[in-house]
Amino acid sequence: MSAKIKTEYLQLLVQSWHQQRATLIAEEIGDLRDLVILDWSSLYRLRGTIPRSIPKLKNLEHLRFKLTELSGSIPEYISELQNITFLDLSFNRFNGSIPGSISQMPKLEAIQLNSNKLTGSIPESFGSFVGKVPPDLYLDNNRLSGKIPKSLSKTDFNTLSLSGNKFSGDASMLLGHNKTTVRLDLSRNNFHFDLSKVNFAKSLVSLDLSHNRIFGELPSVLTKLRPDHFNVSFNSLCGSIPQGGLLQSFEVYEFSNNLCLCGAPLKRC
Repeated sequence: MSAKIKTEYLQLLVQSWHQQRATLIAEEIGDLRDLVILDWSSLYRLRGTIPRSIPKLKNLEHLRFKLTELSGSIPEYISELQNITFLDLSFNRFNGSIPGSISQMPKLEAIQLNSNKLTGSIPESFGSFVGKVPPDLYLDNNRLSGKIPKSLSKTDFNTLSLSGNKFSGDASMLLGHNKTTVRLDLSRNNFHFDLSKVNFAKSLVSLDLSHNRIFGELPSVLTKLRPDHFNVSFNSLCGSIPQGGLLQSFEVYEFSNNLCLCGAPLKRC
């Protein structure tokens, strides 16, 4: 099938989706074997599951099914797409657990599984992605639970978003000074650890720990960071907010609703 015919075929598919009440992804999608980018977003009539023929797209580098009505589990065989650099299955109705085999996709640069109905825990294998650099990982706004696997302490994500789940326990291993993490969002979970014992990566530019059960004091090392986003509200923190750096440039609400946190920008201690 020529590239022109393939393009026309895909255009007809999209046109038909907009004309019908509901459409499944046909198994014939696997016949488009020269595809490099498959980006079907905001197709609200697209339903069903990811077909078994998807792994036939051996040249695929960019796969995005975003803002559709796709459902069912994320299949293990998606990891057979060994050339994928960008995987976006966000804002769908996928349920079940996250396939650990995704960690075996050697070229992944970003994984977006956020805003689904995924359950279970983070796979242990996500602490050992086979690629040269761990991918940006977005798992926020699902129904994931349990503790953070210890294996993730060995993984240096550039961006890690776990917000809006049901994770619990200690997540301090994601905050070590030896990390090069740039953006970390652990908000709206049930994490419980002593923040005063944590050292922070100087690379952090965005840190959101809000809406957890984190306790202790804000360590003075935070004054050495240059974040553009910082939020520790709705925790059990106490003590004086360290003076210096950029901490005083943030809003009151980003420190609010703690046990006994005080000092600028909050009230005097």
